[in-house]
Amino acid sequence: MKPKKIGFALILMLCGLAVGFALMGYKSPGIVQAVRALPEAAAVDYSGPADAPLIIVHLRDWHFVPKELADLEGLDFSALLSTVEKVQADQLGIARFLVREHGAKAIYCEGLSGEALPALRLRLDLLRDMDALDKAGKLDPAEKEQKRSLALEVGTPGRLLALKEIVDVLPLEDQKALEDAKPEAKGGEILFDAAKVKARRIAMVSHLPVEGLAVVILGGSHDLEPHLPTGTLYVKVTPKNYPQ
Repeated sequence: MKPKKIGFALILMLCGLAVGFALMGYKSPGIVQAVRALPEAAAVDYSGPADAPLIIVHLRDWHFVPKELADLEGLDFSALLSTVEKVQADQLGIARFLVREHGAKAIYCEGLSGEALPALRLRLDLLRDMDALDKAGKLDPAEKEQKRSLALEVGTPGRLLALKEIVDVLPLEDQKALEDAKPEAKGGEILFDAAKVKARRIAMVSHLPVEGLAVVILGGSHDLEPHLPTGTLYVKVTPKNYPQ
């Protein structure tokens, strides 16, 4: 009996060594390693090969909510703004790295459809005007707070475009799919239709390129991986200040 036990133990040991050596030789894709090293990133999860023709970097977003809606939902608007501001500060750092080191020139934005682009451009024009007035010392405290809210509303993509650090903000949404997937309030609960949410995500993927790098600002609960083409590298980044 003893020789059998020793042989079995030896097999287990050799298997463990083989797995260990395999893991030591394995490296995550370069872009994943680089983003993980950034101080603004709390976690980076990924799926797909390192040599993928298409890389999707999903920066998890914490949504801005207008004060009127925040009041209706019983949210602390001041605390919400503070959280959104911290998350966007992290996103800005990560996005700037992707622009500088990986050549990202545009960012895809959740909630933005082709039909909504004119409204975004108007808000960006207003933000630029308010920023110029602020630099000239012509905004009072209330107006400064309005500028802050507007900057958080247009989000990381809009802020980078306003600063001319990227060349475009691209729509991620299909307007009909976005409207169809809106939740309904029933019996004091907010209910989502899973099939409509899935259809919305499939529509999102249809707006993405077939190769290269695409940076996406999208709520943290979304997962596009099941709907992406086979062989895509999908990188999901949790900002440091993203609420857990």
